[in-house]
Amino acid sequence: MKVSPNPLGDFINEISEKVKQIIKDAYGIDVEVKFGPTKDRRFGDLTSMVCLKVARNLSKTKKEIVSKAQKIGNVIVSKLKHELIEKITPERGFLNIRLDYSRYNAYVLQSILSLREKFGAVNLGKNVKICVEYISANPIHPLHIGHARNAVIGEALARLYEFLGYKVKRRFYVDDMGKQVAYLVYGYTKLNKKPAGKYDHFFGVIYSCTCIAVKIRKIEEEIASFKMKIKESFSKALEYLQANLNKFSSELSDDIFTMINAMRTLLISYERMPTIDWMLYLKRIVSKINEIWKKVEKNKKKEEFKIITEVRRVVANLTKKLEEYESWLEVEREALLKWPGIYIEIKKKIADEDPEAVVQELMRKYEAGDQKVKSVFRTVCELVLQGFLETISKLGIKIDEYDWESDLVWSGLVNDVVKQLIEKGWACKDETGAIILDFRKAIQLDENIARIFNLDSAKLKKILASRQLDLLPPNLVLVRKDGTTLYVTRDIAYSIYKFRDGSEKVLNVIGADQKLAQQQVKAALYLLGLKNYAENLHHVLYELVILPWAKLSARRGRYITLDEIFEEARGKAYIEVSKRWPNIPEEEKVRRAEAIAIGAIKYALLYSDPEKVITFDWSRVLSFEENAGPFLQYAYARATSILEKAGFNLPSEADFFLLTSKEEKELIWHLSLFPEIVIKAAMEMKPSILAEYTNNLAKTYNIFYERCPVLAAEKEELKNARLLLVEAFRIVMRNALNLLGIPVLEKM
Repeated sequence: MKVSPNPLGDFINEISEKVKQIIKDAYGIDVEVKFGPTKDRRFGDLTSMVCLKVARNLSKTKKEIVSKAQKIGNVIVSKLKHELIEKITPERGFLNIRLDYSRYNAYVLQSILSLREKFGAVNLGKNVKICVEYISANPIHPLHIGHARNAVIGEALARLYEFLGYKVKRRFYVDDMGKQVAYLVYGYTKLNKKPAGKYDHFFGVIYSCTCIAVKIRKIEEEIASFKMKIKESFSKALEYLQANLNKFSSELSDDIFTMINAMRTLLISYERMPTIDWMLYLKRIVSKINEIWKKVEKNKKKEEFKIITEVRRVVANLTKKLEEYESWLEVEREALLKWPGIYIEIKKKIADEDPEAVVQELMRKYEAGDQKVKSVFRTVCELVLQGFLETISKLGIKIDEYDWESDLVWSGLVNDVVKQLIEKGWACKDETGAIILDFRKAIQLDENIARIFNLDSAKLKKILASRQLDLLPPNLVLVRKDGTTLYVTRDIAYSIYKFRDGSEKVLNVIGADQKLAQQQVKAALYLLGLKNYAENLHHVLYELVILPWAKLSARRGRYITLDEIFEEARGKAYIEVSKRWPNIPEEEKVRRAEAIAIGAIKYALLYSDPEKVITFDWSRVLSFEENAGPFLQYAYARATSILEKAGFNLPSEADFFLLTSKEEKELIWHLSLFPEIVIKAAMEMKPSILAEYTNNLAKTYNIFYERCPVLAAEKEELKNARLLLVEAFRIVMRNALNLLGIPVLEKM
């Protein structure tokens, strides 16, 4: 029997063409025929709506359509013949096919056993060049769990496309011109320290300390004026309250007098008693105002409501500012505890200058190519990237090209983009001197631009008729008034660079928060006349990863890095390995724990649709039961254990007609789905499709394992057939795990 990298796909294509020809011969209609797996296997293995589709072209009423669809189905059944079909049933407009597993078994298993690692590798790409850009984290601090989701999605996509015959280039875009990098460089130049330890962690501390020190400096400057604002506001509030005391009911008078007294005490403390905790008094006043507010709301007296509303408005702004101050002062306290030497030195060094002005000047000089500034920026970024590489290498993730944002600017490509958009009439200077890309004009003149921003003609007309222009996407600032470009401007140039470098398709694995920016890049390519680039630029959007036990902010120095997540996963896996296999050598325990940790983290970040938020829960991530990396690895190891007990003496052939049980058929069906799943995951740019399939395959195998003895089968012939079925499962499972980047363990 012939073998195929995609037995099911070939069969579907073959019968689809036959059905298409039958319909054309019988009804003169050229129709596209699609078969796919049934949702409920009781009705068969494959199904198509083709009968209903044709009937709608030939009939008018619902009753006529149903009747006609049945007749069309009967015609197809009478003419469609194939050795792999056991039964065809037309039902309610659907055409359902049940496979003949006595033959299908051999077709699928022989294909898997012959092709092995090539099973599923359908050559769709034919060496077409494709670029996958991923990770691309700002080189300012260590990678975190959100970057890990980006990395594992990008790597899985690269592996999927390579498997399907595409020539893939993995790219990392080094965003070295952003303000965050300038802050890091600014802080680093204030220290008399050589980089030490893991470089991304070292510079992450500097970045956090710099951000905190700059913010605290600003707060310290603001507090003096803040106290004056309190004095002015409360003086006015006191005057206002005293002038309107007669408007309050007797039940509120005590509360009002208490509040007035607190305000007076606070104001006196400014003049005569500076040791008094004015922040505490402010909080008491706010608390009292809120108490009064609840009573006023309940009484619904107009005058009281009006007066207290005004007082609340005055105090609300002050309270919000105080909360911000207290929050950042707590952040500073944490920094002093964690990194006292670095923080104190940076804070001391920036005391006598304007940090914002210095940072802005650093950005300007770097974009202009100043050699001294360039040397510092590049040194810092390259060291951080070394740290990144060390982290992602643990997870089996690689990068082929590092593309520097600054190189794009210095090459002149960014300026060329701006110049062309001006020449084409889409961009111009505004009254401040900044250069603006007028998307709002473009949306009205080019339907492609409207489509990119998800505006159909009806919605656009409604917005324009109502003059609610704020509902339209914002125009884009390409160049600031000081002559520096923005990151989206540089992204437009980078997209052009990737296509000009030979890529025919570009995938940007970028977070959901960048959706608008990615739309703007795509729209700009259209406006530049680069339609082919625009249509082949794809945003692979992914959502946040939530760590329920942590609130994170690199700017505030609150980290849980990917390195820490990995170490914790490895530690938890080591404990689990030691419990389950206490007698294996220590070196083997460590090796398995590391492989399990990698698989657990990767699967946890891949199994869910990229557009859904993930909650990272250790109890699920490291599960050996279901829907987790260790569960998949354990299923593979279980299968290997059977073959090991058989001495890996596999028969050269077997009678696959003997595999007649429900469990055996179900496993073979799932094995045959693999190539179609790979294609679907790649075309939809969702590795989660493959992750879900792999979990289902493992579950299906486990049911087979429990119910169908292999080594203890009733007959030698059946034992041989089942041994080869187990080997076929191992091959497909190994292929799937490799595509997901999950380590394969022969023993667990």
